[in-house]
Amino acid sequence: TWGMLSDPNSLIVDHLDNCFLLQVDLVGFTQWTSAVPPYTVYECLTNLYNSFDGLIADRGVDKLFTLGDAFVCGIGLFAAHADQTHDPLVLVEVGIKMIESVQEITGGYLGLRVACHR
Repeated sequence: TWGMLSDPNSLIVDHLDNCFLLQVDLVGFTQWTSAVPPYTVYECLTNLYNSFDGLIADRGVDKLFTLGDAFVCGIGLFAAHADQTHDPLVLVEVGIKMIESVQEITGGYLGLRVACHR
């Protein structure tokens, strides 16, 4: 409820036994955005996030959010995939494919920082 979210002393935490997260963000993004027009930034992020969405589709990986140049997804988060085995190596494979996608889409002028969390 809004009351729980607006109370700074309230802590909302769920414990998930078999949950893994993949967090990525672009390396060099801030410097690059200061040198290119806003439309170029928009077009690049749209292409990257569409590519990332395609990489996680049909793998039981759920997108949590994007924020600026950050993209977070995970497995074992929602009941819709409760019947699937949650192999964290799926996220490692997705992370490697995301690195390749960034290199391809940006021509190598941006990198990708990748982190997996349990």
